[in-house]
Amino acid sequence: MKTLLLKGWTTWRLLKMVLGLFFLGSGLYRHDYILIAGGAYLAAISLFNLGCSGGSCRIN
Repeated sequence: MKTLLLKGWTTWRLLKMVLGLFFLGSGLYRHDYILIAGGAYLAAISLFNLGCSGGSCRIN
């Protein structure tokens, strides 16, 4: 689990995390549940490196 969270941070994964945290913070500030849900989703898939099943979205 520690390796999953700390290794393999690419530019796109970092960008998803930054955007997720931005949307989450903005949603909390504005009391907007759609932004909170979207931000939490983006932050979670970037934190746990989900979203590309089997690495199918890698460019060769």
